[in-house]
Amino acid sequence: MKGELIRFNTSDNLGLEGFLCEPTSKAETVVIHVHGGMSNFYENRCVDAFASVFNNAGIAFFTFNNRGAEIIRYRWRSKTMSGLVMEKFEESVFDIDAAIEFVKACGYKKIVLQGHSLGANKVTYYVTTKKFDGRVVLLAPTDIVWNAEFRANSLLKMFKLPIMPFGNIGKTFAEGEVSDIFRYRNGHIIEELGKVKNSIIVVIGKQDECYENQDKQEYIDYIKSAFAGAKLVAEVIDGDHLFTGQELKVADIVKGWLING
Repeated sequence: MKGELIRFNTSDNLGLEGFLCEPTSKAETVVIHVHGGMSNFYENRCVDAFASVFNNAGIAFFTFNNRGAEIIRYRWRSKTMSGLVMEKFEESVFDIDAAIEFVKACGYKKIVLQGHSLGANKVTYYVTTKKFDGRVVLLAPTDIVWNAEFRANSLLKMFKLPIMPFGNIGKTFAEGEVSDIFRYRNGHIIEELGKVKNSIIVVIGKQDECYENQDKQEYIDYIKSAFAGAKLVAEVIDGDHLFTGQELKVADIVKGWLING
């Protein structure tokens, strides 16, 4: 993956960093990738596939660390703590705003928002609150309330610490909060989703451990009902939550949708 390391600031003066991968010929379209909880802009191997496949198709790719990157970290430029434990979900709009302003300054006219896992919730929240009218890619959008216990147990197992109650994370994963967007657990659809008119593609892995049931069709049906006013395409493919081993396939599906959808 070849590109340029980017440093930029949000409107609330948080210093973020990202990586811009551009095709050899000037492109009009750029995909902004919003990573999931505890992640960052470079560890998920899907970003390599996206950068390569998109660039070969004449599409730019920008992946960046949002304020929820990793579990907890000190940001030297901003002189503040951040990470999943510290972030306020509703402030994710500042991060996406800043990323959009950056790519606009680079001359990109067509902007696609792509989110993975918790990043899919952030992208969806952004679309519903900021009236973003571009195309949207949702990768493994999950019910974060149902996943709270799953994640808490995973963190406890990894670090021997009860991380979930710390900082703002309890609110992020709480029922009825603004982050509680995809409510697979009870089938409830929040009103804002029905107002979305964007073109959307959703991709879910058959072996994704962040869904309660192995049959993913019920989640696809829920998403189609939730985004009743959108132009939506949804696919279930082999792969876990990170699409391990299926990175190129996911990238190819999204690329085909961007070009032909």
